[in-house]
Formats: sequence, C-alpha cells, structure tokens
Amino acid sequence: MFGDSSPVTALVSRAARHRPWPSRAVIGVGSGAAVLGICAGGCALVAANVAAGAPAEDGPVFWPILLVGAVSYAVVGAWLVARRTAGLLGPVFLGVALSLAAALTTRAYGVHGLQVVDGLPGDRWAFWVAAWVWVPGLLSLLTVVPHGVPDGALASGRWRPALAVSVVAVTVAR
Repeated sequence: MFGDSSPVTALVSRAARHRPWPSRAVIGVGSGAAVLGICAGGCALVAANVAAGAPAEDGPVFWPILLVGAVSYAVVGAWLVARRTAGLLGPVFLGVALSLAAALTTRAYGVHGLQVVDGLPGDRWAFWVAAWVWVPGLLSLLTVVPHGVPDGALASGRWRPALAVSVVAVTVAR
C-alpha cells in the first residue's frame, strides 16, 4: 500500500531498530553476575564461619552442594538467556541458581549471627528463609523443566494448562 520508500515504512523500520530495553545478552549476563555475587557473599560468610570455628550442624557437605549448584545453574542459565536458544529453560535455571544462592547466603548469615558474633539483626529470620528458599528452585527443576525439554518450548499449545499447574505448584509449595 505505501511502498518501501514511504515515511510510514521508514518510521516503522526505525522504531523496530530502536530498542529501549537492554538486549537479552545483557540481561542474561547481568542476572548470572548478580547470582554469582550473591554466591561470593555467601562464600565470604562461610569462610568467616569456618575461620571462627563455628560448628557445621548440617554437615560439611551441604555448603559445597549449594555453592556448586548455584554457580553451575547461574552460568548455564545466563548462557541460555544470552543465546536465546531455550526460551523456558534459561530463566528457570537462573531462578534455581538464585534460590540456591539465597539458601547459601542466608544460612551462612544465620550461622554467623547465632554462633560466631552473638547476634546480628535478622539472624533467626535468615535461618527461617534458608529452611525453605531452596525448595521452589528445585521443584521448578522437577515440574517446569520437563515441559521445556529438549528445545525450551512447549510441545504444543495444549501443554499450557499443565505448565500453569506446575508454576502454581511451585509458587504455592514452600
């Protein structure tokens, strides 16, 4: 109707090129870096607790599992979001990494506040958060990720109700 040289076509193509939001690569790398920063804070608290001789009430294996899980899911999730290869899986992996990093950091803060320095603001609250914050991340691995395997998209539109039930189950479960 307007042809390729009309002002409307030029305006639409100029608007399509202008992106006010950051690119997905920036979002993916930024999200992964934020999760890794939370992990670094948790590691610093764990190192302070170990240096102070705080007893590990849940065994020495729990901290490395949270750290390795958070870092690995953060790196893979950031890569998937930046590459735009798997639409559903990248954000879910970043969410898993965030929940594991939050569990690591809040648990280490709680131990530091209750066993090392005799009271920090919110140390009991940190233990409460650490007790359940990892659950939504791991539940999303079991319920949401199978809907996006192998390519990150639902098999068909008929799977949307099943995905909605999975998301609600992860949201409600604490």
